[in-house]
Amino acid sequence: MAKALIFIEYAKEVDAIKDYVLDDIIIIALLPSAGVELSRRGIPFENTISLFGFDGHSETLKKSKLIVEGIRPLLTLLSDNNVQHAFEKTWIVYFRIPLNYWLSMLFIIDRAVKFHKPSKFIIIRSKHINNNSLSKVIENYAASNGIKTEYSNKVILNNSSLKSNSPIIRYLTKLIFGFQLRLFSIIRNNRNTFLLLSDANNMPRLVNRLSKHFFNNFPVYLTVHKKNFKKRIIEMLKGRTFSFLFIPKYTPNNFKVNFQGRYDDCSTEINQYLRKSNLDVEFCGVDLTNFIMTFNENNLRDRMMDLYGEIISINRVLEVVNPKSVFAQHSLGIGYALGELCYNKKIPGLLITHGSHTPQEEPLPSYEWNLHAHQIFNGMYPFVSIQTPWAKKFLKKQDVVFSKLIDTGPLIFAESVKNEQSNSKIRFRLFGQSQAQKRIILHAGSPRAWSAFRPWVYETVDEYINNINTTIKAVEKFSDLYLCIRFRPQENLSLKEFKMSLLDSNCYGVYSEGPFNEFLAASDLLISYSSTTIEEALQHQLPVLQYDPDGKYQHIHGEIFSKDGVNSFSTVYSVLDENHLLPALEWWKENHSDDINRKLDWKEHVFENKDDMQWLEIMDIKC
Repeated sequence: MAKALIFIEYAKEVDAIKDYVLDDIIIIALLPSAGVELSRRGIPFENTISLFGFDGHSETLKKSKLIVEGIRPLLTLLSDNNVQHAFEKTWIVYFRIPLNYWLSMLFIIDRAVKFHKPSKFIIIRSKHINNNSLSKVIENYAASNGIKTEYSNKVILNNSSLKSNSPIIRYLTKLIFGFQLRLFSIIRNNRNTFLLLSDANNMPRLVNRLSKHFFNNFPVYLTVHKKNFKKRIIEMLKGRTFSFLFIPKYTPNNFKVNFQGRYDDCSTEINQYLRKSNLDVEFCGVDLTNFIMTFNENNLRDRMMDLYGEIISINRVLEVVNPKSVFAQHSLGIGYALGELCYNKKIPGLLITHGSHTPQEEPLPSYEWNLHAHQIFNGMYPFVSIQTPWAKKFLKKQDVVFSKLIDTGPLIFAESVKNEQSNSKIRFRLFGQSQAQKRIILHAGSPRAWSAFRPWVYETVDEYINNINTTIKAVEKFSDLYLCIRFRPQENLSLKEFKMSLLDSNCYGVYSEGPFNEFLAASDLLISYSSTTIEEALQHQLPVLQYDPDGKYQHIHGEIFSKDGVNSFSTVYSVLDENHLLPALEWWKENHSDDINRKLDWKEHVFENKDDMQWLEIMDIKC
């Protein structure tokens, strides 16, 4: 029996356990960044690979669905004269973030306890503990399951910053917003405006295309991404575009009291429901009722009040800007509210997803994707852009769709490489002469940390790294293959930490810079678990190999590879067993030539002749 279990979530917490590193202490690193720091200090640890897996994804998603759908009918109390659905959808999105965190942590803790049978937990103390913190989850599990707890001697200080809801910042935001509204009225100069939700996710690329079809046009961004701030300012000074730098969350007192009362009534209904209904909110022996009520009455209350204030500001923008058309790349929070206002005011508004959407036959992944679609694809806009045949199939399977479907083809993703650059030239520029002569396998994934976890349809970060390491071991068996790993740094996984988590080998390189479409053009095969990159690859007529060693998920139903059976040529392959990966790559290398690739039927994935902008006329006529 182990003397104690210690769970470490972040690298900075390693300092708190230096007095407990003994042979009978089991340390569980919940994120690779923590594992990297433990390895650097020579401290033995385990990660979550053996503690989560198929059952972890399945059980957390089932319980999350049960709780969310039980509460959903009570959210109808959250509404405004012109907006109702935005509150419900936004509440659920932000509620599921901590809910999935609590459930996944409890599952991992429970599995670790059953395997190691510890006598106690050593809990790392923090100066900024909140109700959804890991320490609170461990404390509740210990109390419910009769396990002793001990607290670390050293306290970890989590950095805090000036919050955007401080009175000073709110006041300044309100002043700047009012000034910009007046400024816009002066500089508009009778130009036709189209309003864009944000300048993120390649929206400026769409603006360039729209500008060729709108006479005397004036693009207006409702929000600006931090990294594009300087560029938007320069454009404003030149009179090319206009950007609202801030959307105030300010609410006049008479409106604030009214909505606050409605939210409090809704919270009362939820609390009564949790206490009196037969809804099972217990997981791994822990009753989540107090977790849910506290988060709803504090964090979510503030979030909904902010959204209410933002909706008041958006209404003012619509009155002053009076846009000819509205374009948005998501439908979360103000994104959903903007669409709902367009829908009710009959303003031509188009929702253009920046994500991937494919229909699922199994109930769990289907539920997860349907829920996710509400914040990115299936909103309440008058129109929705259908960029791929798969997106069209997905939306037609939804129970409720407010928007009219417009087949546009890709608008903000899957951009083709310019014709003057041949694929071979791009390959040599990206990989150098020695690697460019090999066949290039591109790996691109979208893992989710526990703080933003979405079960089943995405890998955990540990699974992501483990699956890449398995791929490295397979690729290095072939001298004529090269693995290009496309990586996007995350909050708790830097490029340096990621590289330190990978196996040493000369068969691969890690790339985090440069246009992704160039990597697609330079590659022969994409490997991924679940990501928009799958549909982007198919738009480029690049074959895809979906790899899930747990055998639970296929983003698109592919040709399932079997090392013992006969394999057929396909645009999409699926490897659902770790033992099948090496023979799958060998079969692909020996059989799947460029000639075969050109002969494959890509119509299932790609719209033909969708480079025109005739869909703009549909928005003008049908709204």
